[in-house]
Amino acid sequence: MLDFVADDIGRLQGQLGAADRMRLDEHLTTIRALEQQVDFVPSADCALPPEPGAVAYTDADCDAYAKLMIDLVVMALRCDLTRVALVSLGPSQNYRTFPHLDIPYTYHNVCHSGGGGGGPDIDETGEDRDTIYRKIATWHMEIMAYFLDALRGNDEIGNLLASSAFIGSSEFSSGNGHLEEFVPVVVAGQVGGMETGRVLAFPCTFDEDWQTPPWCAQPGAKSDVCINDLWTTALRAVGGLADDEVFGDPTLDTSSIDGLWGT
Repeated sequence: MLDFVADDIGRLQGQLGAADRMRLDEHLTTIRALEQQVDFVPSADCALPPEPGAVAYTDADCDAYAKLMIDLVVMALRCDLTRVALVSLGPSQNYRTFPHLDIPYTYHNVCHSGGGGGGPDIDETGEDRDTIYRKIATWHMEIMAYFLDALRGNDEIGNLLASSAFIGSSEFSSGNGHLEEFVPVVVAGQVGGMETGRVLAFPCTFDEDWQTPPWCAQPGAKSDVCINDLWTTALRAVGGLADDEVFGDPTLDTSSIDGLWGT
């Protein structure tokens, strides 16, 4: 892509000051790195590309693949090619292993124990399931941190988080129990002037008293906050919903969550 606009880039660099040239050079370096990683030659006239074929991808590639997808998403956001993006590190029920973490067990079966669906049986090897699970969870958080760092930029590249609402989560609070209550969520972005560096906990109740963990007794203004409240808050903050509109089932008691993105 850069080869097609090389002359234009040269003329532009001659018109810029030192700081702007440095910013442009960093931007061009990022684009060139992405071009070298993505096996696709873009069209000079922005025509619709052909349908992609199969991607050579194995479990051993998951770290590099995740970072490449994030780099592409951040570049699209910086170039204003899109203002909404979703990055998935895989569904909860997947049978991926993690060779780069020296973990031969499938993710699904680390959550549940056992060895069904491929891979060795963790219960028979004697390894500690919780230790392995935390190792995978740590990698997930490291990838999220990589995403946030890329959005934040540096002194030469603007901070996208200043005008964004970011949500990182999973489908369950407990993969073993398939529990959707008290789902942990990482939020970021300062659109609306959100104060960061805080922990917000809301009380929750499970179907059975014995299922309710002690942290669900946290004091809060509203109990059993639905995930729809979170998406409603984010979408209102970025202008995706009006103040009288809600995300999801309109018959539910959905409202914004105080303290997030200027609410």
